[in-house]
Amino acid sequence: MRLLLLMLLLCLSAAQPGREKPSFDRLTGSWLMQTPRMVFLEKWEKSTDGFTGAMYIIRTNDTTTAETIRLLQINGKYYYEATTAGQNDQQPVKFELVSYSLDRWVFENPAHDYPQRIVYAFVGSDSLVASISAITGSEKLTNFRFKRLN
Repeated sequence: MRLLLLMLLLCLSAAQPGREKPSFDRLTGSWLMQTPRMVFLEKWEKSTDGFTGAMYIIRTNDTTTAETIRLLQINGKYYYEATTAGQNDQQPVKFELVSYSLDRWVFENPAHDYPQRIVYAFVGSDSLVASISAITGSEKLTNFRFKRLN
């Protein structure tokens, strides 16, 4: 799951009195990150039960789906659910939204080997930094710096 992009907000609980529910609407669209060896493309759309996304890796003329992602609500809690190619026996792994703000979402799953934390942080209207790490936040920290395509 090292290619997980990571995602989203700071939340104590979506059902917490006086606290607005997280809005994932600004994630919709396509996000691109280029490196010298490859391109990462993350696409998100609103679905009937939340949001669905996919991460693609593009090398020369070859495009691979690295993972499929869902943002969903179950029993009043929000989750980032990732299914990564070639990992976890193709079974989805859920990360609970543990904290959020308007510009930052934090998802965690301490029982997962790696990553245990996924963070999505918006930088302006056209930039997004998704990061994956261990719960400590410093171990194996990987950042993905995306620019909005549309």
